[in-house]
Amino acid sequence: MIHMRRISAGSRPVTNEFEKGGEDALRAFSGVIDPVMQLVHDAVEDYVNDDSLTFDSSENYQFPVRSRLAGEYYIGEFIYGKDLIEGRDVYWCSVMARCTGQTLPGSAETSDYLGLDVVITLPLDDAVPRFYTVDSSAI
Repeated sequence: MIHMRRISAGSRPVTNEFEKGGEDALRAFSGVIDPVMQLVHDAVEDYVNDDSLTFDSSENYQFPVRSRLAGEYYIGEFIYGKDLIEGRDVYWCSVMARCTGQTLPGSAETSDYLGLDVVITLPLDDAVPRFYTVDSSAI
């Protein structure tokens, strides 16, 4: 099992973007940021440890390969909005977790490797953040 650690973005920019209702969503999420970041962390760890989503080797050009992961990620972007999801009015926040990977096998040098877009919802009627979905990309 890979245990991931959230690190500072350092000198990399962290951006906030807003879609319809985004400013209101930012205000709503600001009161529950700790539980949101825990949901993001859990989603990252679940993703990288899921055998159907990550692989032990790059055989047949599979991506991502667990052995390339450096065990760290940082937050690179937040996108906020408001929408109707599964019949409920919710604020949503898309959090881009940028997992780092070894530039060469066995190397200590790392760079961005796997992007995980984790979407958290916050229903307007109960204000409890919930994991909604995760999508991946090579970065």
